[in-house]
Amino acid sequence: RGLERLTGDLRGLEPAEGFDYLIHGAAITAKPDEMGLSDAAFLAENLELTLTALKLAQTHGARRFIFLSSAGVFGSAHAPPLDEAAVPDGLGLYAAAKRMGELAAQSLRAAGTLDAVSVRLGNLYGPDEVPRKTRPRVGLIARWLAEAEAATTLTVANRDALREWTHVRDLAPAFARLLQHPAPPDVTHLCAPDALTDKELAEKLQRRLPGVRLELSPQTAEPVRPPLRSRFTEVLGL
Repeated sequence: RGLERLTGDLRGLEPAEGFDYLIHGAAITAKPDEMGLSDAAFLAENLELTLTALKLAQTHGARRFIFLSSAGVFGSAHAPPLDEAAVPDGLGLYAAAKRMGELAAQSLRAAGTLDAVSVRLGNLYGPDEVPRKTRPRVGLIARWLAEAEAATTLTVANRDALREWTHVRDLAPAFARLLQHPAPPDVTHLCAPDALTDKELAEKLQRRLPGVRLELSPQTAEPVRPPLRSRFTEVLGL
């Protein structure tokens, strides 16, 4: 209740009144060349969005700010468990942008100028996922469903890859809990507790898609980061 939707360029968006909370998820995940940007410009665009959102929250007296980060801050070779105690070791422009956002939020919180926390999201699935200019690639489940509809096949390239999968609609109550919690941690992993190999997941989908056949590779094709885990699920009552 009490939500007001404002649409526009974040860098020029000025609410008429103050607000209680700000959840910042605006980001570019496309590769720099897909956006016609240099590497430095890619970083600048992402950081400008985050810094603008932080300034907006501080200016309007937000009680809490949530920065949407990503499991992309971890490299694919990171040893499990991948919980909040794991040290981010991911390299790349997107990982750098997310880590800088996390550090900015943590620094403002430590200084007492803005109660800002970060949430790392992993593999997500759910309805209404569509490609767009700033995020041209959809998730694996959406790609599989599109392939099954178009070609009645599911091509499994990384049969042994182990991933956690979180439904997007499960995030809303988790965000609400984090916004209302008296003292959440600086960084929280919002992720489902279970994990499946790609082969197991494809077999589950196949059972619900009559006439669709699986095409399995003989082995895992490339390294995949371990599944996200959370130390705070029970602590936060999620």
